[in-house]
Amino acid sequence: MVDDGVVYVSSLDSTLYALETDGTKRWEFETGDSIWSSHPTIDSGTVYVGSSDAHVYAVSADTGTEQWAYETDGGIFAGPTVHDGIVYVGSQDDSLYALEGDTGEQVWEFSTEGHVDVEAAVSGNQVFVGSKDGRFYAIDREDGSENWSLDTGSKINSAPTIWRDTVYVATRFSSLYALDPETGGVNWANETPISPINADPVIVDGVAYLGDRVGYLHAFDAKSGTHNWKFETGNAVHSSPVVTDDTIYFGSNDTYIYAIEHPSK
Repeated sequence: MVDDGVVYVSSLDSTLYALETDGTKRWEFETGDSIWSSHPTIDSGTVYVGSSDAHVYAVSADTGTEQWAYETDGGIFAGPTVHDGIVYVGSQDDSLYALEGDTGEQVWEFSTEGHVDVEAAVSGNQVFVGSKDGRFYAIDREDGSENWSLDTGSKINSAPTIWRDTVYVATRFSSLYALDPETGGVNWANETPISPINADPVIVDGVAYLGDRVGYLHAFDAKSGTHNWKFETGNAVHSSPVVTDDTIYFGSNDTYIYAIEHPSK
């Protein structure tokens, strides 16, 4: 991620780096184990990141010094989500945690029956997150109680996306859901089969974009679920696209970065 001209990036070498835009290293912060997929998040001058060493870290964005560390009972593969001063982060101990951003003090813990390896999303008074137990959860922000859950029948390896009062979540095996955030009711689920999914859906201008492990980038109508088109690459698409007015940019495991024109243009 980039903030105020500084690039913050985590690495499998157990380290969080802060780099100037010319590549000069500003500082580095070492954790106790690899940082696999926990993307750093910055809020109010603090960088938050999780590590396979089972800790969530709060690090000064200016100096790289540790402000606090919170230990869970499992490795942390999910990136932290920060909202109104609270850090929400999942762990491989099967729980989602809410922590005070200033101190690291636990506000609440919500337990599932599987690893929580994806980022949470916050809307209104609810926190949304998927688990590898196959359920998608809506959790009360204040007390960590469950408002509702949906049994998808498949592990969830993707972070949810919220667009126009609808929550979108993709499951490991083939499904993209559009859900009512208040009830968990299914507005639609894709009828066109998709291969296994590890990518996060992105919604832009009423279109939901989603990559799959076979090598396609798919586009769905976000309101109806209609499958608009798919673009084939040579390997799995785990990245989420960046969409501009004219072009869709995304990467593939075939080692290429693609820039494709909007089909509607």
